[in-house]
Amino acid sequence: MAEEASAGVGDQALLLNSRSEESDEYSLVSGNGDTATDRQVLALLHREIEVLRTEIAELRDALASRPIVRHMMLSDLGSERYHLARPIWVLTEEYDDGVTARFVEVEATGHGDTEPESLAALQLDIIALHEDLRRTPADELGRLPRSWQSTLADLVIQVADRGGTDSARRGAAAGCNDAAA
Repeated sequence: MAEEASAGVGDQALLLNSRSEESDEYSLVSGNGDTATDRQVLALLHREIEVLRTEIAELRDALASRPIVRHMMLSDLGSERYHLARPIWVLTEEYDDGVTARFVEVEATGHGDTEPESLAALQLDIIALHEDLRRTPADELGRLPRSWQSTLADLVIQVADRGGTDSARRGAAAGCNDAAA
């Protein structure tokens, strides 16, 4: 299907005709019979089309390299020793080479080949951070780690030791509920 476009160049009206949708061949009619001007305008238009094609290809590449991002609620820590006082929002970012899960509020992170693996690693990181910060006096911490300590003290509940070990359900990342992305 042929396309037509018209544009004003100076005081001249130009008509640009595409011979087909698959073709880059255009004819240009300026109405003034000056084929040299027609060729110059056509060359400028062709260069502009090539610039736009390059920009579109770069945008497609940029979009393809962006991660798939999801927000979800994590309702437990996959541990018999620790529980969450309330569910927390976590962010997952899926890349070609794996998944990263983050609890941004305390800068805890987990990495894995799959989303459940990254969530299990995040659960372990939250527990390890909580344990490290709990052993450290607040006056020995900087402002940011002190805020993490406070957040985790309110969030992580240690359960009385029943002689058990952490459950193996980390691989399934139990306690995760999807939310709007």
